[in-house]
Amino acid sequence: MSTIIQEPSAAPMSPPSDGLYEIIDGKVVEKSMGVYEVHLTNLIAFFLGRFAFDHQLGYVESEMLFNFGVEGQPQRRPDVAFFSYQRWPKGRRFSSENALHVVPDLVVEVVSPTISANEVEEKIVEYLAAGIGLVWVVYPTTARIYVHDGSSTIRVISRQGELEGGDVLPGFRLPLSTLFEVEAGND
Repeated sequence: MSTIIQEPSAAPMSPPSDGLYEIIDGKVVEKSMGVYEVHLTNLIAFFLGRFAFDHQLGYVESEMLFNFGVEGQPQRRPDVAFFSYQRWPKGRRFSSENALHVVPDLVVEVVSPTISANEVEEKIVEYLAAGIGLVWVVYPTTARIYVHDGSSTIRVISRQGELEGGDVLPGFRLPLSTLFEVEAGND
């Protein structure tokens, strides 16, 4: 469940100085994650980032706010995003704005206990409608990743499987056993 931290008004929105947020229907909405979800986010960003850097493909960012340039569409903060040098040329300067104006090629959402199934589905629909070619939805409690590529088929990869970059990141492979090294909830 998301928490609205600022209602729309005539004055410009001021995002919180600390914490993560998204802008949905003109409202600043707080985004929260647990420790395990943050850990998985960092691992995925590491593996994707290393691959993208080694192959000079583009940028991998975690928790960056994106404006997809579609009127009325929320500004979203995927847990991890990859955008190629074709979408944001290598060496192009990043601004100091709150949101980056680019549509990523790939986004990753790590589902935390505080988010509803409807909220996850809304994000997937928005991402695909914006032109994002690949969406990975990570479910930490079941150690599964749901792969959405805009087709009517959703692939589900379990702990014994391997995540692939498809047409977006050709050659990228990540065994889920590497990502989910220990059982979720063991502390």
